[in-house]
Amino acid sequence: MRRYGFPVAPEQVSGFMQAVTLLGPRSMADIREAALATLAPPPDRRDEFEAHFQSHFYGNTAAVVEGEADEETRIKDDGGTRDEESEVARQEEGGELSSGAEQLSARDFQRDGNGLAAFRRKLSAALPARRSFRTVRTHARGKLDLRRSLREIVSADGDVPSPLLRRRQTVPRKLLILIDVSGSMKLHTSDYLKLAHAAVQGADRAEIFTFGTRLTRITGALRIRDRDQALARVAALVDDWD
Repeated sequence: MRRYGFPVAPEQVSGFMQAVTLLGPRSMADIREAALATLAPPPDRRDEFEAHFQSHFYGNTAAVVEGEADEETRIKDDGGTRDEESEVARQEEGGELSSGAEQLSARDFQRDGNGLAAFRRKLSAALPARRSFRTVRTHARGKLDLRRSLREIVSADGDVPSPLLRRRQTVPRKLLILIDVSGSMKLHTSDYLKLAHAAVQGADRAEIFTFGTRLTRITGALRIRDRDQALARVAALVDDWD
């Protein structure tokens, strides 16, 4: 609808999908009513909306809209000719053309050079850090470790030894990377995974997930030092490529 100039906001898209889910849908009429209620086509473009609906769900590319001056305007369809579609598919009711089953795919990553070596080496020092609640022993710039100090005094028969100190430990913050592996990001997926492999190798507390139609944790696979082997393991682990 946006392609043909209908103003549709993102929240209207979410509302449309929720309305379809609530209605079942039991028939194509439910989908049409959900679209009318949530996408709200202007009243003066209702006929045009109906033509687009017929074109998209029923394959009726010859749908026309009557203008105010009784002029006929053929609806543009950038989807190309549909002559290759079988007559059976043309005659099916619209709801039967769609499916709720996810389409899974595999992916093969080509070998190439590693241009992220410098990034991997510098990443650990570049990540932000925080002060942990755990403490470690230190010889300077710390707080008095009263328990250990008293223990040393008792063991030394009351002599006061050098003060024993502790300070709070500094640890790097966790790094979380989410990689979109859907079809719209197909051209970038390989580069993102190579970057993620460098991040796992350079940071101790990195977690990597992919998401398409599923959410898959691939951190363990990317811990393999050899990048080609790691990406091959990821390719076998993720089912919803593209």
